[in-house]
Amino acid sequence: MFSLKSHVLLRMISVLVFVLLSLATVPAQEDPDPNSPTPILLSENDSTRALTASIGKSKTSTRSSARIFWPNQKVELFVTNIDLMDGEAENAFRVYIQDSKGREYRFPVLEIRPSGLQKGVFVVVVELRDDLHYWAEAPT
Repeated sequence: MFSLKSHVLLRMISVLVFVLLSLATVPAQEDPDPNSPTPILLSENDSTRALTASIGKSKTSTRSSARIFWPNQKVELFVTNIDLMDGEAENAFRVYIQDSKGREYRFPVLEIRPSGLQKGVFVVVVELRDDLHYWAEAPT
């Protein structure tokens, strides 16, 4: 039989071993850069407006500044600097837009696909509908 001192000593050693094992480091993710690259919206030369195309409309080469988009319309944005992992799709992305009054909106991303225009350029299809419903919808 063990004495009271041996029980206390055994418990202290057990606690010490448990603490040391819990402090042991486990190998972490081996990704050299775990941060995702920042997507870049493509724009026209000398412009801050993104290159866009309306879904269902003819793809004529009108200037982006001449286009008008309506609420709930689907729009294609042209983006580069995206590195998709296997199985990653549109649900991994969020599109936030800020209007001239500084109000921020989040548009749902419906699709992401390679554009076919140039290697590394993707088409991001968004619907012009605020997911957050924070601001009142603009009058049509």
